[in-house]
Amino acid sequence: MWPLIGNDRIISFLQRSLEKGVLSQAYLFTGLPRVGKMTLALLIAQAVNCTVQNKPCGDCTSCTHVPEK
Repeated sequence: MWPLIGNDRIISFLQRSLEKGVLSQAYLFTGLPRVGKMTLALLIAQAVNCTVQNKPCGDCTSCTHVPEK
């Protein structure tokens, strides 16, 4: 689950990349302050390391080890 408002296009792109297993080694998030760049980066870290099917779950050990902003 991606608890973000807006940025639907980039979230869809990242979800598809995760499902296909074709994430790039790096992503650069740019934009105005307070638009969710850090939140999205932390969610990607959770999703990459998550151990359940519906990534990121936010509850498994891997997800809870990612620090909050």
